Amino acid sequence: MRTVTREKKNPLYVMLMLAVLELVAGFVPWATIWYGEIISGESVSCISIPQLMQDMSYYQSWADDIFEIQGSMLFFAVLILSVVILDAWLLKEVICKNEKGTVLWGKIVGGSGISVAGLFGVCVEMLKGDFSNEEWRIVSLRRDSGGWFMLIVSIGLLVAAFWCEKIVQENRKKQIYEIEVLNYDPVLPVRIHELRIQQGDYLKFNLICRQFDWKIIDTLVADIQLITEYGDIVTLSRNMAFTRLKNDQYSAKLSEVNYNFENIQSAKINIKSYSIENEMEAGSGYSVDSDYSLLEIKKLRAMEPRAVVCKEKNFIAGHCCSCGQIYSNELYICPLCGKKKGE
Repeated sequence: MRTVTREKKNPLYVMLMLAVLELVAGFVPWATIWYGEIISGESVSCISIPQLMQDMSYYQSWADDIFEIQGSMLFFAVLILSVVILDAWLLKEVICKNEKGTVLWGKIVGGSGISVAGLFGVCVEMLKGDFSNEEWRIVSLRRDSGGWFMLIVSIGLLVAAFWCEKIVQENRKKQIYEIEVLNYDPVLPVRIHELRIQQGDYLKFNLICRQFDWKIIDTLVADIQLITEYGDIVTLSRNMAFTRLKNDQYSAKLSEVNYNFENIQSAKINIKSYSIENEMEAGSGYSVDSDYSLLEIKKLRAMEPRAVVCKEKNFIAGHCCSCGQIYSNELYICPLCGKKKGE
């Protein structure tokens, strides 16, 4: 199966830029602490965790107030590190071009960054209020740009995640899945090469065929089966009515029910009935699978303008053309497609 997307907008570059900026915000100082002559301008960010832990261990035995202050700062430093880790995961999703994962993790990381930055700002203002008391006069706390940087970027990231989700949905409507058809009905005057599926508010189906001028099918009713890369056969629809767009294409529509076509490898189209000049005829009920592999038949159909559904072969009683028509050995040209033997 080949996936074609027309005029696809790519929102991932915006998510990539914001993810990198938020990652940087985790390493920019969020606050700076002074405690008399003991602590002189110690910064709080995700890279200050080792220093905070070392200082807490050192001061715990003789200065409980320092231990409590640094404990609060360590708590926020760990939260900042958690956001950075989540952001690294978001970057992986963006680099892998996983649009669904990018949207999900963009919302998670953006919401987490806003929560941590907002909570940090509230706590800093509360601590500043406490430090205005006489007993805390030797303590000074300054809020730096890291928290504001994280807050602004996280808001942008959350907005971008919702925007990305909208763009992904719009792009999905432009995706066309081109699926090779690997079976045919040897009795009917048509050979179906490809099933094209376009997703949107509804599923739009196009059958790409090779027809023979002496008989043109106006409408047809068929069952559609999809074959996954694991060999599973899934019946997508039964008795789907197709109408002719032009000589080599038929179209139908089906209500969208969130089908996933990512793992589909090939298709089978079983024609139940068809009409020629407004007269309905039943299909033969006979379906033959191609003896070509998927890769082989793709290459041959790309090179050959006529119908290709099976390998050309000789029998005792006749000859089988690559269009699936069996005819007498006395003939040199296929009566169905006009191909010469061995051509």
